[in-house]
Amino acid sequence: MDSVKTRIIKARFHVVEFTPQRMLEISKPVFDHIKSRIQQGQNVRDANAMPLSMKYRERYDKTGRLIRLGADRGYRAWKAKRFPPAIRNWRLTGFTLGRMGVLAVGAFRATIGFAEAIRPAMTITGKTGRVFYLARAISVNTIVSRLQIIEPMFGLSPSDREVFINQVFSKPIIAQRRAA
Repeated sequence: MDSVKTRIIKARFHVVEFTPQRMLEISKPVFDHIKSRIQQGQNVRDANAMPLSMKYRERYDKTGRLIRLGADRGYRAWKAKRFPPAIRNWRLTGFTLGRMGVLAVGAFRATIGFAEAIRPAMTITGKTGRVFYLARAISVNTIVSRLQIIEPMFGLSPSDREVFINQVFSKPIIAQRRAA
């Protein structure tokens, strides 16, 4: 019978550092997935977001008389006409999601959020040439906080967590270091 020689090699295992560059590699696909989920109109539970309001719209004419315009004349009808599709997807003008990105990366840390900026006042010129103000100047983080109160859409959903875990484990996190 052949003799078997046992060879012992000293080895140490260490956790690979999550450098800022590696954290950027991990956070970019997660950011892309969060943004696409919001644009598809899904909330942080991966469910379809609440439908837009279908309130009865009321306004007063020049004589002060109340005019009811009927059902589905509110925000949903306006958005369906001007900025389709009429779903809750944070894409009215593109300003809010345009400021979303990977804000900071460091060792073992990455931050996805919204770069601070002020959205200018939104105006629309009517058919008669009259200018209508839709909104005043407002901070992007104020917009996001108000939208989050209505329905949380920014955050890690279960599908976002899967993307995150797949990115973390896409490269080995434990390496063998041979002792000298």
